Amino acid sequence: MDPVPLHFPEPSNPRRVTELEIERNALWSGLFCALFGLATALIIFAGERPALFGGLSVGSVASVTGGVSAGLSSAYAFRSLLRQREPWLRRIPAWRQSVAAIGLVLVHVASTVMMILVATHLFQQAFIGLHLDVLAGSLAVSGITGLSAYLALVATARTSAENLSVVLGIYMAAGVLISMLLAEDQGWWQGMFSRLGTAQSGMGSFWTFNTTMIISGLVLISFTEFLTRDLVVLSQTYRCRPNLERYPVIRRLRPRPRVVRWCLIAVSAGIIGVGSVPMNLSLDVHSAFVQLASVAMIILPTDGGSIPSWWVGFASAHAAMIRDRQEPRSTHGPGARSILRDPAPSAEKPSR
Repeated sequence: MDPVPLHFPEPSNPRRVTELEIERNALWSGLFCALFGLATALIIFAGERPALFGGLSVGSVASVTGGVSAGLSSAYAFRSLLRQREPWLRRIPAWRQSVAAIGLVLVHVASTVMMILVATHLFQQAFIGLHLDVLAGSLAVSGITGLSAYLALVATARTSAENLSVVLGIYMAAGVLISMLLAEDQGWWQGMFSRLGTAQSGMGSFWTFNTTMIISGLVLISFTEFLTRDLVVLSQTYRCRPNLERYPVIRRLRPRPRVVRWCLIAVSAGIIGVGSVPMNLSLDVHSAFVQLASVAMIILPTDGGSIPSWWVGFASAHAAMIRDRQEPRSTHGPGARSILRDPAPSAEKPSR
């Protein structure tokens, strides 16, 4: 039987990246970025007594230095470590490599900034009125920056379909939760999740929700590359064993990487569109993106078992939560009307 060619041919002699090499690079990255954070904080905090959060504080400076360090470390790890650890990445087109790299870098930058701001805000609430001197504040920024660089490099170098799906799920859930907490419109839950991305919910919720959606879509594209690779390898197992074709169940569950790839790309495009076009800007365009993502997620489990069964429940819940074609309803009373469409109340009397 003729061998079936892989979509991602392996290089003849790939260089193996060991765990020791990843740890060594991560420690050096953390050290250099810690020095960068220390120097930056000493300059900014000169003559000041910074607080932990708010204004020119440890949290604000560390979020900038930590985000920059995480982004640079992630980009270095993708180019120098992950592409060596996963040789098939070097065989896909350059633009697909760039999209995957952008998704990984952005999710680590956004996660770093989010965690630093939330942590410093919580500590500021625990120690109300606390102000640090220049050295203590600079050392705090240095430690946060070095740790951010270390974690981002390790996470990027060890990227796989499994851990990237966990990172995506945690980041998306955390971003939506923070946008809920920042929402100024206390009645957003009476309509739909997409109301968190409107100006009526406040600028904090607006930027958090829409940025989370756009970055999540880019990360999902990166996840698509890794998942497609795993499915291609799995499909070879089925094709190289023709005796399995005798069983109808096996034929039905055979993975179809091409179908999964295009469905996930459609989901990614829908999620990016949801964040790019808020519902108060264009309800029809926003709804079209929501429906695109929902239909693609519903199709995924029916392509032959390439996606686990829990995806069916997730897709159904997703479609139910963000279905924008339905009119938002209010529970404030019988006279309450939608914030999107506000028709005059009907003058007809109800029939008895």
